[in-house]
Amino acid sequence: MKLIFVYNANSGIFSALTDTFHKTVSPDTYACNLCRVTYGPLSMKDEWREYVTSLPHEIIFMHRDEFWKQHPEIRKERLPAVFAVGEAGIETIIPSSAINAADSVQDLMSLVSQSINNDTQQSI
Repeated sequence: MKLIFVYNANSGIFSALTDTFHKTVSPDTYACNLCRVTYGPLSMKDEWREYVTSLPHEIIFMHRDEFWKQHPEIRKERLPAVFAVGEAGIETIIPSSAINAADSVQDLMSLVSQSINNDTQQSI
């Protein structure tokens, strides 16, 4: 199984700079809680990086413009979100509402672990 974490932000230097500024100045109005929770001012938080590296799945991070280009059929899905890709195709395993409810890296790690376990049990 492959997991795709999709940010509610576009790719590119200008977007990254704008997003960093927005997260710093007004984090409560920033549109991507996945970014806000997992990134500090300049880079991915070490605790999050170690966690996703330890997962027994291929992990891919994408921005919404990149994701929509590869998966236009899912363009209506609210972002940020996490998708699982397997033999049955692609499905949402963590919707935007759940990611947006996470207040910390620990909350998000728990959510991911729970979702992976649920998805694995449903596949058996």
